[in-house]
Amino acid sequence: ARQGGSSITQQLVKNLLLSPEQTWRRKIPEAYMSIILETRLRKEKIFELYCNQVYMGQQAGFSINGFGEASSAYFNKDVTNLTLAESAFLAGLIRSPNRYNPYTKLDTATARRNQVLDSMAEAGAITQDEAKARKASATAPASSFLPPPSSFDSTIRWMTRVAHLLRGEDLEASPASVIEA
Repeated sequence: ARQGGSSITQQLVKNLLLSPEQTWRRKIPEAYMSIILETRLRKEKIFELYCNQVYMGQQAGFSINGFGEASSAYFNKDVTNLTLAESAFLAGLIRSPNRYNPYTKLDTATARRNQVLDSMAEAGAITQDEAKARKASATAPASSFLPPPSSFDSTIRWMTRVAHLLRGEDLEASPASVIEA
């Protein structure tokens, strides 16, 4: 089945406010809500929200959402302390967290990390030498299976933030997100 085609804003709306069903009945409100969100928020803020909620896999029966939880779950590190190779590793998970699960398919996950590094070099974000050096480094997840913070608490915090944002309220004074634009 062919998938994809949704913008980051549409994915954010779907994941936070709508069901995952693949029907026109969901797609039309998703498009409408996405337009509203894009008129009220900067692209950087939308990207920040997306990075903090995107599904990044599972660990010990808990869903891992966002780069903050993923950096803790996979590397036992705060997101601000990740290396370039570790960051590329996590970025590679977004496409298909289950297919690139580092606990069960480390070779596949590493190959995906290397694709991300190559793409970064092609885009000029890093040099070819940097990509080559990072691809040579071992990037394996930490072996501990500590559950991420409560999914319920995380969901409540996100729903509250999204509701405020949709109403056009300024959240700059609110508690900081894991990744900020």
